[in-house]
Amino acid sequence: MKRTYVREIKNLITHANIIDPDTYKINLINIIPEFKKTKKEDTNPHWPYTDDELKQIFNTNNNYFKENPDVFWTTLIGLFVGARCNAAITLQYADIVKIDNIDCIKFQDTHPIKQLKNPATRRTVPIPQQLLDLGFIDWVQNQKKILKAKDDDFIFPKCQTKNGQYNNKYTTRGFIKYITDIGITKNNPHKLDFHSLRKNANLQLESKVVPETFINDIIGWSGDNTRQKHYSNHELNKIKENADKLRYDFLQSEFDYWKKVMLNN
Repeated sequence: MKRTYVREIKNLITHANIIDPDTYKINLINIIPEFKKTKKEDTNPHWPYTDDELKQIFNTNNNYFKENPDVFWTTLIGLFVGARCNAAITLQYADIVKIDNIDCIKFQDTHPIKQLKNPATRRTVPIPQQLLDLGFIDWVQNQKKILKAKDDDFIFPKCQTKNGQYNNKYTTRGFIKYITDIGITKNNPHKLDFHSLRKNANLQLESKVVPETFINDIIGWSGDNTRQKHYSNHELNKIKENADKLRYDFLQSEFDYWKKVMLNN
């Protein structure tokens, strides 16, 4: 935050110098202190949810998801393809595609409020079979039909404010509030939020010994070295084989319940 303020101050001085160079000397910038970047290892990292916490989130005794199906599906998108919050909640109907008979989610910059982090985030991901079995495609198609939605409409309209801006309070008033209300954030001292679902997806793929380059394709990482970034192109059907390994079998009974609820909601 300090670095952000300093950058803005420097920009103001620069523009002031252009407008009135006699009053605002450009060398004023030199007296502004520099703030070193925080080392990655010194930051507070996101932690994944434990299996027990995931079972608590999808507990069939909670009515939250029944009343908020949009949060249910965006949570699953984070959990199954490791999508960041903005990428998950700003999906449009046109982003759900079938390529070579493979159902996929296409993360792309097709609207101003879509703030995808980097080129690796812009990707086409085969939908893992367990998420398909939950009825995700059926729910999306049913919503589109009921709402008479167009391809460029948002699947989760709450991602956008009434003024057409990105709703940055979507998760704090939805998913984060929910996990806080059921006691997860209180009982777990680590940093837990929507991004933690991305960590869960990664751990699940690692536990199934999925090669790192395939994890990058699914989760949306660019990789740490040249080989991962430039020499790891995979065919979609091969990515699908590995994406299908992303399963949460310990949640199957909860998923069976929620599938019925969502398709009848």
